[in-house]
Amino acid sequence: MFAPPKLVPPVLARPSWPARLGPPVLARPCRAGTDYRLIFAPLLPYALPRPPGRGTVTPRFDRQRKGQPVPIVDIQDFAGKSAVVVGGGSGIGAATAVRLTELGTSVAIFDINTAAAMTVADQAARKELCTVHDVDVSDADRLAAAVSAVVRETARIDFLVNSAASFISAGLDASPGDWDRVLGVNVKGCAASVSAISAHMPAGSAIVNVGSISAHIAQPNRWTYNATKAAIVEMTKCQALDLAPRGVRVNVVSPGWIWTPEVSKAAAGDRPRWEPVWGKYHILGRLGEPEEVANAIIFLLSRAASFITATELMVDGGYSALSAEGAGDASRFASTR
Repeated sequence: MFAPPKLVPPVLARPSWPARLGPPVLARPCRAGTDYRLIFAPLLPYALPRPPGRGTVTPRFDRQRKGQPVPIVDIQDFAGKSAVVVGGGSGIGAATAVRLTELGTSVAIFDINTAAAMTVADQAARKELCTVHDVDVSDADRLAAAVSAVVRETARIDFLVNSAASFISAGLDASPGDWDRVLGVNVKGCAASVSAISAHMPAGSAIVNVGSISAHIAQPNRWTYNATKAAIVEMTKCQALDLAPRGVRVNVVSPGWIWTPEVSKAAAGDRPRWEPVWGKYHILGRLGEPEEVANAIIFLLSRAASFITATELMVDGGYSALSAEGAGDASRFASTR
């Protein structure tokens, strides 16, 4: 018989579940009397109700805790640790930075937009855990200086999230300057940050790069952006291979359409008008939230993902599984027997 699940300290400043997302779906059954919040709280930043359960908890075993059930994501994986979030001033990077501070991790936000990064730090539930660094990842000197500053304070870096991106989208008309900028930030910047920061990461550390569904599909006038996201997905696999001997895992998340500042800009801020249009690209019929991608990143950083590396996790609401027929609204088939 398994011992009761370890009690996980409550996560600070957990917002209520957004009504527009519908009721939360629990990933697995628990035995009667188990408080789901003790298992899912470190993974989901939402307050879950305590429903009656049934069945048994399926524990995860590891060498450090052999024979003891371990929550899906243990807050102890993050408390007292140090992280760098590149591009943490907005969107997915900002949501990830805030989530990490809620879990007790010291977070250094690297961003070219320091005003936005300071706003993120001020809004964090534990703002004392956030520092902001003026960094353009395409500038090797500025990147190296920021990494040195973080290491002087923390002595080590346990987590790296590469979320910085240039959203230059051009095709036939892409200029040499367009290519230099998008490759400099998205590809060279991702490579440079991993090279610079991994030198200070102990065994058991983890890196998550942010790719995109655009790495896998054809989109009009998107040579620049799509090429760099495809490069990130492939580079992640090579980084994982080269860093495995040091005990460092590297994975990549590829989001679908997420309501970030860039998407809001494309919609001129009119979400009610454009979400029904863009939402049809996804099986779930809606756009994602930055916090939903941040949850996936937190999972990949945690020891719950200890046997996952060189893997692309699609956080796309089913976008990549949907055919050109969409949800089938205009599809018709003849049934024969």
